[in-house]
Amino acid sequence: MQTDFPLVVVGDPGRAAEFVPLAHRCMTELATALHLPGIAITVRVVDDFVAAVLDAAARGELPNFGSYDPERVGGIAAAKNIVMTADGSVVEIIVDAGLLADPDVTPGHLLWLLLHEFMHPVSGRLRATCGTDLTTSPNSRCAEARKIAYRALEELRCDRLAGALLTQTATVTLDDGTTQPLTLARLNDLGYTLSVHAALDDRVYPGWPDLVDQYRTWQIPLEQLWNDLVHATDGVINLLGRAQAEVESIGHASVFRGVEEHPAVRLYLGPVWQQVTDALARQPALAPATAFGDQEQQALDVAEAAILDLWQRLGVEVAVTDAGMRLNVAAPARDAVQHAVS
Repeated sequence: MQTDFPLVVVGDPGRAAEFVPLAHRCMTELATALHLPGIAITVRVVDDFVAAVLDAAARGELPNFGSYDPERVGGIAAAKNIVMTADGSVVEIIVDAGLLADPDVTPGHLLWLLLHEFMHPVSGRLRATCGTDLTTSPNSRCAEARKIAYRALEELRCDRLAGALLTQTATVTLDDGTTQPLTLARLNDLGYTLSVHAALDDRVYPGWPDLVDQYRTWQIPLEQLWNDLVHATDGVINLLGRAQAEVESIGHASVFRGVEEHPAVRLYLGPVWQQVTDALARQPALAPATAFGDQEQQALDVAEAAILDLWQRLGVEVAVTDAGMRLNVAAPARDAVQHAVS
């Protein structure tokens, strides 16, 4: 087993030293149960996180993404998976040494971070084994929407798996001295969910409809509207994926609990994200290779369509023609009084 799933650690993992082999063992057991071929993992603990990510990407067989920004809606990335081979058999996990040394980062957070990162190689190997190309589908209408869907669903999947493993490997002591399994929600104090709620005001409403109306009032060109809308959607939908796993860890179904009447939820995100979670509820967290490809494509079809629905609610319709993609822009849905645009 160790021959098929070798582990190399480069750099000093510090406080995470005991968690790296634990997370690797969890990955190995899961991959073996799924009858996957081997995966070689190198964990690199680095001082210059962004430079190390770009270096690994440049050395890999897959297309280099050229630039990397660790800032996310709701936080900053401190670890990154880089798939080095097209078949997913070699993976580097880059970890920011600053995170490991930060005394405010608890051992539970370090364990969960590593469990999450070690789940990505499993889904990547499954994907390569199935031979699926997640950026294309006979049902796909918009590559940008599909990429957003893929990234969000991948983070949700890995958080679900890591959260389940966390409850099996870690406990928390309550004020009365009793212990309970450590859930993702308790570990993060529902941090991702609270970040979603903050983004409703800070980013989505009225920010998103205002962006559309900036184009409609000739303040920005169509290209800027499209680029800004795609980037903004990517950040919030990705955060929704992280928050969904968080609330599910304590038996809740919705990330919008308590904010259901917010305009951003009623008009845009609520009905759109419900389409995604309804589709995921009909699927297992992780299917074997014989079913994984088809199930992931089905989930992505639903999520891509949901994102296109979101944009249409914002007045941006993505139309596919013989000449390619065309954007039709109309008035975005707003709360109560619609803002007239001259």
